[in-house]
Amino acid sequence: MAAPNKIKWGILGLGKIAGKFAKDLKKLPNAELLAVGSRSIKKAEHFAKEYGALRVYGSYEALVQDSDVDIIYIATPHSLHCENTIMCLSNRKAVLCEKPLAVNAQEVRAMLKSAHKNQLFLMEAMWMRYMPVMLKVKYWLAANKIGEICTMSADFGFLPKDTSPIKRLYNKELAGGALLDIGIYPLTLAFMVFGKKPRKILAEAVLGRGGVDEQTAMILSYENGAMARLFCSIRVGTPCEAVICGTKGSIVIHSPFWHGGSATLSVNDEKSITVTGDTGFYFEAADAMQCLKKGHLESSLVPLSESLAITECMDEVRQQIGLQYPADQSNAAEKLDKPGTKTYSHDQAWN
Repeated sequence: MAAPNKIKWGILGLGKIAGKFAKDLKKLPNAELLAVGSRSIKKAEHFAKEYGALRVYGSYEALVQDSDVDIIYIATPHSLHCENTIMCLSNRKAVLCEKPLAVNAQEVRAMLKSAHKNQLFLMEAMWMRYMPVMLKVKYWLAANKIGEICTMSADFGFLPKDTSPIKRLYNKELAGGALLDIGIYPLTLAFMVFGKKPRKILAEAVLGRGGVDEQTAMILSYENGAMARLFCSIRVGTPCEAVICGTKGSIVIHSPFWHGGSATLSVNDEKSITVTGDTGFYFEAADAMQCLKKGHLESSLVPLSESLAITECMDEVRQQIGLQYPADQSNAAEKLDKPGTKTYSHDQAWN
C-alpha cells in the first residue's frame, strides 16, 4: 500500500470508545478522519459532525468500499470483530480492531489468515501497551531493576450504571462479561511482565443472570515458580492497581493501571522512583500509521502472535468457568469466503 502524506482513517461502529479514539486522532498531524460508518445514518451524521469526519455512511459495507480509506478502526461489539475485520481486509483495508481481537482463538486465526492472504496490516487496539509509563515499566523489567519476578497481581472492577441483561456488557449474544471486556487488561499485563504464556491457569467465576461472567479470578503459574493473581468484575469497583514483585524490589502501576498514568519503582533500601506520563488512544494510532508507512503487516509492540496467545488463555478460562458464546459454535474460517456482513437490527457499538 502506498503511504500518502496523511493516513486516511475510517471508523466502523460509533459508540463511546469510537468517540474517544476520534477525538485523540486529531492530535496526530499526519492522521485524517475521512469516513465513518454506522447502521444508523443519523448516528453517523451526528458522529461525523462532532468529530470532523468528511464522509458519512449508513452501512459498514459502504464504508469499507470507500477506496480512499487506508485503515479502519473497528469499534463494534466483540461478537462482530471477526466478521467486520475480514470484511475490511477483503476490501483491501488495513485494520486496527478494538480488544479483544475476537471472541475466541478460532476467530483470531481466521482473521490472521485473512490478513496474511491479503498482505494487509492488522493489529489489536490494546492501548494500554503504548503508554509511556508502561514502556518505562517494560524497561525496568528488562533492565532487571527488581530482580527475578516472583509474583504480580492486577485487578479491574467496576459497576456499570445500567446492569440490564440486554446491555452489551451483560449480553451473551454480544460476547459480554467481565473477562473479555476488562479481564483482558490484567491478562495482557501478565504477558508483558512474564513475556510468555503461563504453564497453568486456574479460574473461578460468578455467572450472572445473563449467562456471562460478572466476576472472574485467575491464577497463572509459570515454569520458574512465579505466579500472577488476576481479577476482574462488573459487579463491584476494585482498587484497579497492579503490583509486580521481584527478588530485589517491586513496581506498582497506580490506579487505574490500564491507563498507565503513573508507576513507582522501589528497590531494596533505595529511594522510590515515581514516573508519570500522558495517556490516550493516539499512541496506538501513531504506531499503526508508522507501520503502514514502513510497510509492516503487524506491530512489534502488540504482535499478532501475542493477541492469539492471550485469546487462547481466555478460551481456557472460559472452558473452566463454563462460559460459551454463540460464536464458539460457528466456523469462523467460512467467513474468509464470505466477506459480507450480516444485517443486525441493533447498532450497539462498543461503549
